[in-house]
Amino acid sequence: MAIHPKIRVEGDLGYQGKIHENSKVPHKKPKNGELTKKQKRQNKRFRKRRVRIEHTNRRCKCFRIVKETYRNHLRHIEEVWIIVCGLVNMNL
Repeated sequence: MAIHPKIRVEGDLGYQGKIHENSKVPHKKPKNGELTKKQKRQNKRFRKRRVRIEHTNRRCKCFRIVKETYRNHLRHIEEVWIIVCGLVNMNL
């Protein structure tokens, strides 16, 4: 599935590839070296944005649709996800 070029994709250091030109990952410390102050500030900003996403992912996983096999008809999965997202957003 192709991702539109205007969409910004942010991953963590576990993600090693590049999806497209607008994808970002935090700076990695070089071997036997240190990050610059600018890189550390950028990583801190990146980390603050990512933590919100991870918390939202955890809230969705409480509904078990993400971590287990979906056993209903696939035509219903979009409706189920909309309901789950609505419940998660309602609790925010």
